[in-house]
Amino acid sequence: MVVEAEGAGGRILSSATRCLELVDWFAGAEGPLSIGDLAELTGDRKGTIHQRVQTLLASGWVEQLPDARYRLTLRSVVIGAAVLEQADLGSRAVPVLKELSAATGETSTLSAFQGEGALVIQEVRTDKPLRLQVRVGTALPLDLSAAGQALATFATRDELAHAQGQGAKLPQAERISQARARGYALQEDGFIEGISSVAMVATPTLLGSVALAVTAPSTRFDLESYLEPLREACTRISALLPGR
Repeated sequence: MVVEAEGAGGRILSSATRCLELVDWFAGAEGPLSIGDLAELTGDRKGTIHQRVQTLLASGWVEQLPDARYRLTLRSVVIGAAVLEQADLGSRAVPVLKELSAATGETSTLSAFQGEGALVIQEVRTDKPLRLQVRVGTALPLDLSAAGQALATFATRDELAHAQGQGAKLPQAERISQARARGYALQEDGFIEGISSVAMVATPTLLGSVALAVTAPSTRFDLESYLEPLREACTRISALLPGR
């Protein structure tokens, strides 16, 4: 039975949203998942999960392995590449991140609102060691990560309301006040022990508010040397990806 719900733009097919939720679970997993794995993660019955997985299998989103587990196909890569191409992130944002990493000597990332958190949509690493593997597609919490805190502090009211509607956990009021007063969000060992980050927001852009962050081991984290390059990068991103 197809169940419909009322959304802002009309009726929503819950069966479709449930299937798409499984795509998110596959994307966040470290490896292939079985029907049992998905049932445990979602809390739904195995029979129901099996039907949804078969739908994704038939539509080309997942493939089944010889051990009966499933994983995403390259279709997701094609879609992701199309998103980046349409926003022209590949040719415009990456050079800015490269210059930011060159100026700071550390990993730089570009994140945007996605669901209840901040999604890393571009990253540039250096040859310096960094225990935290920040990669494109990594979901960062709004309340703990520097990028998330920056978005929660400086994003538009509509963006923040949407994130809250998705169940986002917001930073403590004190952290928001501090970030607003300083003009940037800072986390030192608060998200992952031994790792510190600083982030600022560029808005408006094609993607709405986006956060640029510099991340480094706390032992070599040098906040003052990162701030000016980060401000310049935000200014450039706002100019290169202007909002509509």
